Amino acid sequence: MSFSVCGKNAIVTGASSGINLAFAQLLAQKKANVIVADIQETPAFRKFQRATTSTKVMFQKTDVSDWKDLERLFEFARSELGGVDLLCNGAGVFEPVRARFASQQCNNKPSKANLPNETQDWSSFWKDTETESYKSLEINLQGLLKASRMAIRDQTTRSLSKGKGSGRRAAASDSETETVVGVILNISSLAAQYALFNQPLYCTSKAAVSSFTRAMAPLHREFGIKVVAIAPGMVLTPLWSENPDKMRAISEADVLATPEEVAETMLTLVESDKYEGGTVLEKLKETTREVLVDSPLPSGPGSTMTKMDLIYEDTIDLLLNEGGKTDSAIK
Repeated sequence: MSFSVCGKNAIVTGASSGINLAFAQLLAQKKANVIVADIQETPAFRKFQRATTSTKVMFQKTDVSDWKDLERLFEFARSELGGVDLLCNGAGVFEPVRARFASQQCNNKPSKANLPNETQDWSSFWKDTETESYKSLEINLQGLLKASRMAIRDQTTRSLSKGKGSGRRAAASDSETETVVGVILNISSLAAQYALFNQPLYCTSKAAVSSFTRAMAPLHREFGIKVVAIAPGMVLTPLWSENPDKMRAISEADVLATPEEVAETMLTLVESDKYEGGTVLEKLKETTREVLVDSPLPSGPGSTMTKMDLIYEDTIDLLLNEGGKTDSAIK
C-alpha cells in the first residue's frame, strides 16, 4: 500500500516559504504537479516556479481561514489538474503573531485602528486583542479541518469511481493494485505534546491537529485515503525568524533542523507503506519517531528552546500588570 508522488497532483498550503516551500520543491523534483496555495507569492516561490520545467507548478491565492477561498482552491485544482491526490495542510502561524506578519497571513486582518504599531501582538491568548475569534485558531486548525474535509470528499469519490469500494475489499481482490488513492499530510508540531504556558493557542491548535490525524486512521483501510501528520521540532523558517519573541528563546546551543531535512521526512511519511493512516511522526534534527497519545515528551537536539523562561516571565508580568482591569480597559 505504498504511494508514489511521481505523476500525482498536490496542493501545498502555506508554501511560499519555509518547510512547505521545501516540500513543494521536493514534490516537483519527484515529478509531481504542485499547486502552492498561500496569501501571496514570494521571490523564493517565483524562483522555484521559473526553475521547474518538467512538471506544473502553479499558484492560487488562498486564505485558509476563508472557506470560500478553499472552495475556489479545490475548484482550481479540479479544472487545472483533474483533482488532488495529495493535500499538505501546511499553512500556520505562531503565537503571538506580530502585526506585520499577521497582516500577510489573512485577508480579514485587523484594522489599522487596532494596530497602533508594527510590533503589537495579534491573535495572542494573553494579549487578547481580538473581538470575535482567535484568528490563529482559524488558520492553524479550522482551515486545516475544512481543507481536509474537501480533500476527503474528492478522494472518496475517486476511490469509489475506481471500483475500490473500501480499502479492505480492494486489497483482497487485487493485491497488486496500489490501494492508497490519496494522502492528506498535516503539519503538527512538538508543541502538540508540550504544555507551553505562554503559547496556549499554538499548543491547542497543534494538539488538535495530531488528534484529528489519529481520528482519521480508518480512512486508510476503508477507502485508501492515508491521513498522516509530521511534527517538526525547531526549524529555522520565517515562522521563527520573523517572530522576534520566538527568536529571543533561542541560543547558540539550540539545534535547529533545516526545512529541507523536514521535507525529506515528509516525503517518506507520504510514500512509505511503513507509515499507516493516523501516524504522527516527530522530526528532530537527528531523529524521528512515531508519537502515540501516551508517548513521553520529545527529547534530544532540536526539542527545546534554551531561553524559553524569558517568554514565560513576560507572560507573568503581563498578568501582574493587568490585574483588576476590565476587558475594555485592557484593549
